[in-house]
Amino acid sequence: MRPWVRGWMVFVALASLAGCDGVPASNPDARVEREDLLLYPGACLEMRVTGVVQLEDLRVRSDSTVVSQALREERGGETSLTVCGRAVGSTRVDLLNGGAVVDSVFVEVLEVGLYLGAAQNNFPDEFPVVPGQVGLLVGRRALLYVVVAASDGRMFDVPFEDTFQPVFAPPVELRSVVGFLVEPMSPEAGVFPVRLVGENEERATELVVVLPEDIDHIEIAAIEDRNGNGSYSVTGVTADGLHILGLDAELTADGVLLDNTLGRWLFQGPSPSEVVSVVAEWNGLSASLP
Repeated sequence: MRPWVRGWMVFVALASLAGCDGVPASNPDARVEREDLLLYPGACLEMRVTGVVQLEDLRVRSDSTVVSQALREERGGETSLTVCGRAVGSTRVDLLNGGAVVDSVFVEVLEVGLYLGAAQNNFPDEFPVVPGQVGLLVGRRALLYVVVAASDGRMFDVPFEDTFQPVFAPPVELRSVVGFLVEPMSPEAGVFPVRLVGENEERATELVVVLPEDIDHIEIAAIEDRNGNGSYSVTGVTADGLHILGLDAELTADGVLLDNTLGRWLFQGPSPSEVVSVVAEWNGLSASLP
């Protein structure tokens, strides 16, 4: 074989290897706009991909049993990566420029878990957030709503496609319904099943109603609202960490009794700070800030 032929074959082989395993100059700076993603089976999210020069040099790789994905060029020349949850699990969706990984997104797919949360969480600029599932004090009512979250309590990065209306059975009474908010009350303590009726399916959760003696301690949460005032929330907490609404608490700021608003456990007062002493009292229990 002539030397120039042998040299040409070596050149072609090296070029081929570079195309498969190297990093072509076209997209070394390609990046996905997110680092992680939480989906439920069937949920999809479209993410922008920046730094793309030659789309044909890019591809994606993941565990296809957990997610599916697609790269496409949008109008205006922008590139997007759409990832859809297929089954419960986790995987990395790698963005490859030729054969080299230039970026990746960690994706988890979890089952949907539904629970009753505090309605005040829908207004984070006005009221402090009460974490997770909540219960009620026996004989007291509170505005609640159905929270659609992952089975471990985290919020999905994609809205759930269905909406659910809770249906309560005796002894729980539904005092009022305001849009997607409901106001149940039970004259008895216990754990009561709740049907969650959606447009496409029906699920279930539970309403926990406790006696005053079931509350282990009380907590104060505070924020500065959008008007610059203090907004406070006093909840009971059971020994297993469940927050309870409906307490007839008293709250003082520097010894001055604060007015409650929209519920016995919600208060307005001075903006929370290190120099303002806030004290809550209920049923012989107390809590303070700071």
